[in-house]
Amino acid sequence: TLFRSFLVNRLVRKLGGDFNGEPDHIHEELSDEARSLIADAYSDVNVSDLVDYHTHVVGIGAGNTGCYVHHSHFSALHPFMQLKMKVFMSGCHVHNVENADAEAMNRLIHLVAHAKPPGSSGNAIHHLLAFDQVYDTNGIAQPDLTGLYIPNEYVAQLVEQNPTKFRLVCSVHPYRKDSLQELEKWYLAGARIVKWLPNSMKMNPSDPLCAPFYDKMAELGMVLLCHVGDEHSVSGGGVINALGNPLLLRAPLEKGVKVIAAHCASEGSSVDIEDPNRSRVDNFSLWLRLMKDPAYEHLLFGDISAIIGWRRLDALVQLLGEPELHHRLVNGSDYPVPALNVVVFTSTMVKKKLIPASAQAPLKEIYSYNPLLFDFCTKRLLRCPSTGRPFPVSVFKSHPSITGDTAMSRPAVPVPKEVSPHQNAPLAAV
Repeated sequence: TLFRSFLVNRLVRKLGGDFNGEPDHIHEELSDEARSLIADAYSDVNVSDLVDYHTHVVGIGAGNTGCYVHHSHFSALHPFMQLKMKVFMSGCHVHNVENADAEAMNRLIHLVAHAKPPGSSGNAIHHLLAFDQVYDTNGIAQPDLTGLYIPNEYVAQLVEQNPTKFRLVCSVHPYRKDSLQELEKWYLAGARIVKWLPNSMKMNPSDPLCAPFYDKMAELGMVLLCHVGDEHSVSGGGVINALGNPLLLRAPLEKGVKVIAAHCASEGSSVDIEDPNRSRVDNFSLWLRLMKDPAYEHLLFGDISAIIGWRRLDALVQLLGEPELHHRLVNGSDYPVPALNVVVFTSTMVKKKLIPASAQAPLKEIYSYNPLLFDFCTKRLLRCPSTGRPFPVSVFKSHPSITGDTAMSRPAVPVPKEVSPHQNAPLAAV
């Protein structure tokens, strides 16, 4: 019925993207308080010096992009997954699902261009993440177990078209038969970071099958951006959260591979596989154990993407209280996550004394125009409740130990588009 449709759309907007204005109108229409908050956030840094190491490309295969999401998102037999898809589309400001990939990308370009104070030139650099499909240990692709597939070719094409805004982060599953060739191929195309989400990609970072992949990464000087902790977003095809155990990262670290632990393992708990009693420990504490190992001082890092999400705030409080680790942190938005109302609650941050109550209303205003700008301004406001210490501004800039050489700062070399192994999802069912 029309009334039911109205209620669903209302719910989707409240959970997803509750936007009131266009990003290019933000400085004309914001209150003085919101404009002042933005000015303070950029008072000690130029927007062109900012780097976001964790920005997702959203795609479902509309327009023959080769992207793919699990079929459960389009099935009436899975109403929760259908709702999740609608919420993500809302957060990406997608109105026409048959043009979803292009609309989502145009929205991101628009947000990046206007996430800055008035009168500023340039923009932050965003590292766009590809996302490989699932492979079994025999190197066979598993589409039915793949929750999300964003081809390297598609992301490289986007970077080529927007060289002043984006950098390529490739994704290569280590169980692929051609994993070493693919890794070198994308290195030559300009990628310096490799994205993994083991929980959803069904890979074990400590599996001996990964050893040749780590050797090749170390040889090329590539960095592994690896999800650690529990996972909820990419759940189509199933999630194995035991594979998000931070201790599994010892394998690449022992091979000399630099690793960025996404989200600083700020959610969930895992079995302490180094404890004879096999006790269960929160993932953040396990990540801290690795971070405080002197052997990994120049190898292990953490990104603060999605760390303002309500599930992660206890870990955020602890992280702000570990200033000796802050020089090994980098920023990431985990976009489109900060665009989802269901994830970020400023009221809870106020209760935990992470941000002042006076900031809540202007932050809400900023969000309603530009969730990327909202994410940055919120993180600049964060203070340790016990010491009042913020994250240093260096967290939001390029990290010299991760970027390494200037090659990473160059746009990706154009790569021919290849045919996706997946068929497009049934768009009309969304």
